[in-house]
Amino acid sequence: MSIESLAAQLKEIFGDRLKMIAAFGDTANTCAVVENVAIEDLDRCAAHAAKWTKGGLDVPLFIIESELRRALDAFPLELTEIIATRRIVSGPDLFADIVVPKHDLRRACEVQARGHVVHLREGYIQASGDSKVVATLVSAAIPPFRALVKNVARLEGISPKALVTQLDLDNFEKGFPEALRAAERVVDYVDRW
Repeated sequence: MSIESLAAQLKEIFGDRLKMIAAFGDTANTCAVVENVAIEDLDRCAAHAAKWTKGGLDVPLFIIESELRRALDAFPLELTEIIATRRIVSGPDLFADIVVPKHDLRRACEVQARGHVVHLREGYIQASGDSKVVATLVSAAIPPFRALVKNVARLEGISPKALVTQLDLDNFEKGFPEALRAAERVVDYVDRW
């Protein structure tokens, strides 16, 4: 299924209340800015959800137009991703003049980094020395760690690869000690901002 087909379905559901649709991040992510959302709208979207997923698209993120700017401090990382990678599918670009305050991004990166370290430590203890469980923990930690590195790099205005090199994070996937050390390096880096 194409994003344009999804956009047509959302236009049918929301009519004039649909203000904008954008693709962001990878090709499966979309967001729809709408005037409002009623339970009937959610029901109508739910009827399409299986087709969207089967067609390789995630369910769209719905953002209420009047809440867009008020949500910047609550979802700074998510909105920064949308702003930085958006491709407008339908409607005017409502993100064109939105800037997420840098202090909100910094705080969100610190929360994300510290949370990652806490979860790694907790998971290691819960594994009770089972090497297979620890390997699964490290494997499961890879996508959120990559997201963390991407967010920190974006805030610093450098590429994720440059940050990985700068902080010597290349061995993150090697094993638990390496994963924990890499995550702790990111916490130290963010903490010094």
